[in-house]
Amino acid sequence: MAHEIPEHIEALIAKQLSDKLSPEERETLDRWREDSVWNDYHATEIEDVWKSAEYNNSEYTVSWEKNFREIEKRAEAERRNRKKPWRWIKVAASVAMLMSVVTITYRYTVKKPEETDGFLANSIEEVSVSYSNGKTFTVNQKDNLVSGGDTLYRQNENLLSAHADRLSMKAEKVTVNVPKGKRIKLKLPDGTKVWLNAATTFSYYTRPRNGVREVAVNGEACFDVVHNKTPFIVRMGHRNVRVLGTVFNVNNYNGAVGSHVTLVEGSVSLYGKDERRSVKLAPGQQALFKDKKRVEISDVNTRKYISWRDDILVFEGQKFRDLIPVLERWYNVSIINNDPECEGTEFSGTFYGDETVADIMRAFAKQNGTSYIHRNDTVYINKQYEEKVTKKVNPI
Repeated sequence: MAHEIPEHIEALIAKQLSDKLSPEERETLDRWREDSVWNDYHATEIEDVWKSAEYNNSEYTVSWEKNFREIEKRAEAERRNRKKPWRWIKVAASVAMLMSVVTITYRYTVKKPEETDGFLANSIEEVSVSYSNGKTFTVNQKDNLVSGGDTLYRQNENLLSAHADRLSMKAEKVTVNVPKGKRIKLKLPDGTKVWLNAATTFSYYTRPRNGVREVAVNGEACFDVVHNKTPFIVRMGHRNVRVLGTVFNVNNYNGAVGSHVTLVEGSVSLYGKDERRSVKLAPGQQALFKDKKRVEISDVNTRKYISWRDDILVFEGQKFRDLIPVLERWYNVSIINNDPECEGTEFSGTFYGDETVADIMRAFAKQNGTSYIHRNDTVYINKQYEEKVTKKVNPI
């Protein structure tokens, strides 16, 4: 799929690369980049191509049309002859300078998820839905799920849309269980969008209960909450998140070192048993809960924490021992590490939905000198041994 950047954004990126961006223009460009994970990736790739010695050269700035054909030809050849599937497929871009203003033409032809309401690289099959009346369903290809005051409509292969019965005054609890290897998007009765990651249990009520919209997360979920006067509360163990309308990510897996809440836009307050002792987050901040009493707040790159909803895994200097449960959930595999020395090794990389666990293991092995074996649903990580070759010497 080709992705084209709007012309006015191309001009702003060009001015940024030539250091001629005004504060107002920078604000416009920043807003565009923050609108979508893909927007930010596209802009970053253009910057990387421009900074590279191969293209940031007077030889390539004479004619942007000639540049584009040349770079596009090289990018297409790289895609056809791709020998290392774990690496990013390079974008095709052209950057030219005319009278100190850079003109950019950009095409992005890497295979990636379509920009729809859900994940293309996944399926909603095997997701189970339980109701408070005891009924449990496994989502299949065709049927809508109806129980009491709630109907779940399957809008496409990975999007469930919930609609409450307007005639029913009962707030019925609905629980959605997403197994390992699956990721879905759920649209709640109030219009709030929720992305659910693998191995996540998510509960909601079909209508406000006790004056609040209440949900619970055990696992990972990203929210785009519809603003209205009814407060929206996320229950996550001993912690709660209170919002009115905002975008944020919650990671609350059992067995993890801690739980964290990452705010992308809007405002949230976090509290335990006593709501009067709450902590507020600003956009770009993350709260990490290591136990019932301690909370650490830090500034983070939010893209890293919400890219999974666009079927992208982003690792930035993360220790491999922390990545193992992420990969096990994402790919529904078991990872057995027979090389304890690599557990503390830091790993960085970006992987898209069409890349496999073998692609990631190949990248890790190349970075850290390990080897791996992938058999059925299990990945074994081993030390890399050099083979010794002995030659027989015949006596003269």
